[in-house]
Amino acid sequence: MDYTESPGGEVKDFIKFRFKDMTNNRHLIFRAILEGITDTISPEYGEERYVGRPDKVYVYQGADRDVSFTFSIYPKTKQEFPALIQKLNYLIGLCYPNYTENEFMKTPFISLTLGDMFVEIPGILTGLTVTVEDTGTWEIEEGLQFPHYIKAACEFKYIGNSKLSSTSSKHYNGLEYQPLPKATKGPTKLRDTSVPINMDFEPVHIPHKLKSFMIPGTEVLPVLTEDKNLT
Repeated sequence: MDYTESPGGEVKDFIKFRFKDMTNNRHLIFRAILEGITDTISPEYGEERYVGRPDKVYVYQGADRDVSFTFSIYPKTKQEFPALIQKLNYLIGLCYPNYTENEFMKTPFISLTLGDMFVEIPGILTGLTVTVEDTGTWEIEEGLQFPHYIKAACEFKYIGNSKLSSTSSKHYNGLEYQPLPKATKGPTKLRDTSVPINMDFEPVHIPHKLKSFMIPGTEVLPVLTEDKNLT
């Protein structure tokens, strides 16, 4: 939410939320309240077991990504109500195929925009549940007798439009990413020994000898060893 005043004196309190029918090149925009957003990534591995090894060998085979969310819609005016019903009807239609001139089915590909988490991300709707809220009212005019308060739960299968990898992909493609700091060369300093860890206590003498050893690529660290000559 942007609480800064815009040039018109309005407060910006909306995020981008729309579907796009990629077959017919039409946008479907809802003014709604979003909730229950989940993003589930499920890697798939093939398992192999070889003679002489007790453990399995896992071969990466791919991954599925599913985005689910629920949005609530409620018309603010009576004039908005018929348009809202048409949008909901069109959304349900995106779960069904298109047809070619020869009556072959075509997959209803869509793209999803949800704030800057997902911007025009291709995929398909794998599920849509429309729920009429019990606390809502109905329109009583003939030809418009439809509930006012509706929740739609969407299951979106993420397909994406770029090569996916562990490091080079923008998995949330609308965000402005800052480059990660480059790795520095040379020994890694485990702790700044010039700064005391605790400033509130006096040093306590420990009757142990100090033995030093070297970890490759690090500074010399002291290790406590028991003094067998102590009585």
